[in-house]
Amino acid sequence: MTLLTAVQLLFINVVSDGIPGFFISKETADKDIMDRAPLKKDAGIFAAGLGGKIAGKAVVFIIITLVAFYLGRFVKISDGFIACYDIGITMAFITLSWASVINIFNVKTNESIFKVGFLSNPSLFYSAVVSILITFLVAIIPPLATAFNIVPISLNHWLLALGLALVQLIVGEIVKLFRRR
Repeated sequence: MTLLTAVQLLFINVVSDGIPGFFISKETADKDIMDRAPLKKDAGIFAAGLGGKIAGKAVVFIIITLVAFYLGRFVKISDGFIACYDIGITMAFITLSWASVINIFNVKTNESIFKVGFLSNPSLFYSAVVSILITFLVAIIPPLATAFNIVPISLNHWLLALGLALVQLIVGEIVKLFRRR
């Protein structure tokens, strides 16, 4: 038994990561980029701490996705909705999808996104909004929801998924704060 299906993971790769990924190329370089020491010519792809950054983000993604699943599967969030496996899968999918989109604002700069601004790259911002809306539409339009093994959830579930997805941004900002010190 898998937590998310192949079609759900493919959706996250294409819609949640892919659409905003096209527009990250229009991002301006950080102001301090020329002050950084160059990498050695034989440096690997995970040089300069990139491997640690990826591992840290992966841990946060795993935790928030599993928390979303657990809450949907075992905790009654709203009247009229019984905690069950299908709601757990729906919560995990929505949370991971939205967290993947929101994470683009962590990786676009080493500065705080609140200092740089979400609209510093308008095409990136709007592509992120579109990706979030596509996920929402997939979850609420019955034929699409069926195709993606998604079940209806309450407003409380939606708000909880959004809150968990935002954890990725918050953790990223905390890490950036400590790196600047």
